[in-house]
Amino acid sequence: QAAVKHALAQFSVTPTLEFDLDPNIQQLDALNKPFTEDKQAAAASSQLYQNFTQKHQAWSIPPSEKNSNLKHWKDLYEPSQKSSTDDQSAILAAGGKLPGAEGEKPFESLLDQIRTKQPVQEYTQETDPLLAIYGVQPKQEMRVIEEAPLLQLHLTYIVAPTNRGYILVHQQLAHERVLYERFAAAVSGKPMSSQRSLFPQSIELSAQDAALMTDLLPDLEILGYLVEPSGKQGFLINGTPADLEAGNEKVVIEQLLEQFKHFSGDLKFSRREKLIRSLSWQQAIKPGNALTEREMRTLVSDLFQCRQHNVTASGSPTYIEFKKEYLEQLFKR
Repeated sequence: QAAVKHALAQFSVTPTLEFDLDPNIQQLDALNKPFTEDKQAAAASSQLYQNFTQKHQAWSIPPSEKNSNLKHWKDLYEPSQKSSTDDQSAILAAGGKLPGAEGEKPFESLLDQIRTKQPVQEYTQETDPLLAIYGVQPKQEMRVIEEAPLLQLHLTYIVAPTNRGYILVHQQLAHERVLYERFAAAVSGKPMSSQRSLFPQSIELSAQDAALMTDLLPDLEILGYLVEPSGKQGFLINGTPADLEAGNEKVVIEQLLEQFKHFSGDLKFSRREKLIRSLSWQQAIKPGNALTEREMRTLVSDLFQCRQHNVTASGSPTYIEFKKEYLEQLFKR
């Protein structure tokens, strides 16, 4: 930096400081004419001089000016009726017409002029003219063809023809999604109906499972399970959900507790979330179970009535779609 400053000073690159007064300023009357005593008295009596010479007075506003401003502040926002009348008289005197007079088109602002008079027409994917201009085909929503038969493959998958090809549905994952949304609706205020057992079954649990079962009893009742304590570590199963097969109530409770403990390590889930996930997995149709045509169609129909039918609660896909275009590419068509 020192070398740069030295070079600038050596070659006179830096600007010079001028101490001479600007000639234009020298021609002002304030410099040429004497400041007489009359002018001094007039300046000293001015409000501006007093505000800046008296202590703590530079910011103040004279009371007379303050009251005047407060009294007439509405004049800044309301046009004068007199000036408006004078303007109208001047227009009529010049042979003009007032806006809105008989035979005269009312005044329209720029916004009124550019605002469309016709309602905005809404287009759908089928009626949008831009799709036809650019040759774009509207997106076709997938739907299962109800008239086409369904096929169960390897006792695990359901093949369902659609209007775009076909889908391969995983029967367990699809049933998990259906049950999950059904149980979620139950705990959100729509309790499930229960079927009371003619001969209630008793079950004995370990101390740890008995404590867990006691905590789950209120939520289980909402989901259709009527269970009450019986003894120190025993419970009495008085009823189960209406759509649950009777006769294996004890196995259902034992599997439910084991699956719930599997989710217990995941702290991001609440107790109810763990419970409905456990029940969804425990009651879902497992691979290896043969399904009738009616059972397959009911499962596929229930799946596509779900709010989120494409994945399970854990994120696994419930089905895979194979479109006609993909099949044609496989055969190089």
